[in-house]
Amino acid sequence: MESSISFAVGVPGSYSRMICRRGEQSIITSGRGAATGRGRRSTTPCGNGSGVNYSHRSPKGNRNLRRILNQSVNAAVKAKGTIFEVVYRRTVPRLGHKQTIGAVAHRQCRLIWKILHDGVRYEERGPTVSKRSNQRRAARMIRELRSLGYRVQLEYPQQPNPA
Repeated sequence: MESSISFAVGVPGSYSRMICRRGEQSIITSGRGAATGRGRRSTTPCGNGSGVNYSHRSPKGNRNLRRILNQSVNAAVKAKGTIFEVVYRRTVPRLGHKQTIGAVAHRQCRLIWKILHDGVRYEERGPTVSKRSNQRRAARMIRELRSLGYRVQLEYPQQPNPA
């Protein structure tokens, strides 16, 4: 168990180690029902059980795990340059703070499950994703301008020489 916890320590948020311990316990609990064939039911606070839920309310889940996960997400969205900050900033105007924290908590819960299940190391890709998306956006805008008949000539700012 300690080796799987070390994989998830790099996840943004100050409570990552505690979440992994409790999250692994919940994931193991949810996996036990699937192994015996009694149907799958998630005991993590972000899972909604089987079937489709059309309600905007999510189930209560494990109160302690939900509280720690929400604290971790609040810390993760305040950390600069993380993917969780980008997702939070993108969705908070539509959903509001509470629902956005719930959505980002669901995303972090899935990430922690993936780390524990597959044994992969976490690699933060927040700023590089933003750079790549900015480059794609600029290329798309240039392509659209050219398709409208404009001539586009790019001038890149000169980089100072590190002497």
